Amino acid sequence: MKRTKFSMSVISLIGVLIIGLVSVGFAQNGLALFEKAEMAIADADSMNAAVLSPESFAKAKDLFDEARKKETLKKSSKDIDELLNASYTLAKKAYETANVAKLVLKEVIPARSRAIMVDAPSAAKREWEEANNLWRKAVSQIEDNSLDAARKQQKEMIDKFQRAESEAIRNTVLKAAREAIETARKAGADEIAPLTFRSASDALNIAENELKQNTSVSERAKSSARFATMEGKHALRITETAKRFEREKAGWEKAFLGYEEHFSGIARRLQLDIDWSDGADGAGAQLLHATDSLRLSAESQLSLKEQQYSFLEQNYIQTRNRLEQELAQAQLRVAELEGKLGVVEKESEALKRAQQLEEKAKRIGGAFTAKEAQSVVVQKGTILLRLTGISFPSGTATVNQSMQKFLNRVVQAVQEVSSATFVVEGHTDALGDNDTNKELSEQRAAAVASYLRTNLALPASRINSVGRGEDQPIADNNTREGRAQNRRIDILIQTK
Repeated sequence: MKRTKFSMSVISLIGVLIIGLVSVGFAQNGLALFEKAEMAIADADSMNAAVLSPESFAKAKDLFDEARKKETLKKSSKDIDELLNASYTLAKKAYETANVAKLVLKEVIPARSRAIMVDAPSAAKREWEEANNLWRKAVSQIEDNSLDAARKQQKEMIDKFQRAESEAIRNTVLKAAREAIETARKAGADEIAPLTFRSASDALNIAENELKQNTSVSERAKSSARFATMEGKHALRITETAKRFEREKAGWEKAFLGYEEHFSGIARRLQLDIDWSDGADGAGAQLLHATDSLRLSAESQLSLKEQQYSFLEQNYIQTRNRLEQELAQAQLRVAELEGKLGVVEKESEALKRAQQLEEKAKRIGGAFTAKEAQSVVVQKGTILLRLTGISFPSGTATVNQSMQKFLNRVVQAVQEVSSATFVVEGHTDALGDNDTNKELSEQRAAAVASYLRTNLALPASRINSVGRGEDQPIADNNTREGRAQNRRIDILIQTK
């Protein structure tokens, strides 16, 4: 009897040991499955499977979470193992599908990323949703292994993501400018301050045109939009000031007295008392007489420039650097002003036109990179637009498709000076026969002039062409780089 009890005890102990060992084995196996599934999910996540294989990736995560929950509740290890194996399989599939999607949608992915970078999901909700619906459809087709169907939608997806990006840019970059201009318009700035209001509107048009040509957020678009915002607010301030003068008693008298105070301020700096009995002409004559005795130095010329700008217009003071750039012109103008009555006001108009021409040249040049084109004022009333970004194949004068795209940008850039007269000059390097080079340069200039004439809708008399051949080099013809610079098209824009 005792032996039987002892045998039963031994058997029970062995059974407990076996059960314990099996449990440990199951626990270790379960832990390994959790790690395996979790690592597969992490790998898929690193491949951006949440976006490129969303259905498989989401299911893999859900199954993993369910297994975790069952483990916490001490559920059947068999059920947990099945969930983890299924999660692992789906995570691996998501990883592989994401790899395939990256190849199939390699041209779409950058367009989608650019749209996200400019916050298109919130700044262009409708356009983003249209594009993203196509995206979800395409990645679903890839998950179903319908690769050809996904490929067929690539162009449409790219177009829609670019549209979303462009709209987001418009809604962010251009928003402040549009609001400032609209506020000024409602206040009546288009009638009371038309020049400033037009300046704001032109800057906004430039920004919008830049965004039509380049949907990325370029500095040119930002700069034009910022300028449009400032000018819109400027027009509003002028309008409100004019209305206040109308309302106030003796408002316009105060305005004239304020204008005269600018003269008096200049006179005080010259230690001069002005007699206002002869009006502005007499005051101007007294100031001119005082300036005749000044010895012009760098500081006195800059100071004189500042005085002239203050005299010409209330807000006409520019930075010191700006004054230094125009110093040479200021010397010539001051010399012409000596002994002449009333010339100050004429000089004012000349300075204003020169500044406007410089600004136009900058805006035109701003539509291109430094390697594509340069725009400078070369003489009074003339802008030189040097097209270094256009290159004819050797020995030809045909405007191909690539040149047409570039020339379309030229057309957009010169819209605001479309009332000008244009002279298209063709230039070659010094290689080859001079007569042949001259004839080729004439043909190329004529081809470009013809394209511009058609697209600007201008009569033939307004766009002329001339071939300069190798006679006007701008670089050394003995080097490859120099010859490349000499092979160019110059456009002289004669604004008057």
